[in-house]
Amino acid sequence: MNIDHPRVGFVTALEMECRWLGDSTDIEVIVGGMGRERAEISARQLVARGVDGLVSWGVAGGLDPALEAGNVVLADSVLQTDGDVIASDVEWRRRLETKLDGRVQVATGPLFHSDEVVSSVVEKREIWDQWGAGVVDMETAAIATVAKESGLPWLAVRVVTDTASMSLPPTVTASSGEDGRLRPSAIARLALSPWIWPDLVRLAGSTRAAARSMRRLWSLAGPDLARAPAAGRER
Repeated sequence: MNIDHPRVGFVTALEMECRWLGDSTDIEVIVGGMGRERAEISARQLVARGVDGLVSWGVAGGLDPALEAGNVVLADSVLQTDGDVIASDVEWRRRLETKLDGRVQVATGPLFHSDEVVSSVVEKREIWDQWGAGVVDMETAAIATVAKESGLPWLAVRVVTDTASMSLPPTVTASSGEDGRLRPSAIARLALSPWIWPDLVRLAGSTRAAARSMRRLWSLAGPDLARAPAAGRER
């Protein structure tokens, strides 16, 4: 572990998520884009730079009907359809929970990995019924796998945007490219699709709630989040 100046690597899929992090010399951030492959590449780049832990940071789809937009989930594990389960670092997660002390609405529990965007209410309910995971994303499994292989602690800090009762129109899910940046052409299509404007308004409100939660979390616990447990690998 880098004792003199420990650093934590943050992987985000979207530029928006990166903006929720405050300035810190103790973290390195890569906006890697969406999906397992891009998240794995980003995580391996951070490991090569010598980070002492990895954080999966950003949005998630809600599966648990009790979770509201803006609720933060500190995943205790990530579940995959092949049955593989990778647990996050308990010490790190509990330290963060203690620091937040109820000042941000936080839940713990498993996170489900999907290789595709889970956009419909029906899909969300099926995953919830079968797996019991509170949220779903497309990147955490890759980040956790790289951390495990590298002997590093990892943590997932994910905030609910689209809740279990909210479907995402295909036009919305295609608005960001795989590199995590907004597609200008997609923005134009959204503007010319008035039938989905109500969904866009609802999603915009949920995203604002998510941003408030994540920025508050960082303001309250950024130093703790940016300090990996001593269980990180020796260097």
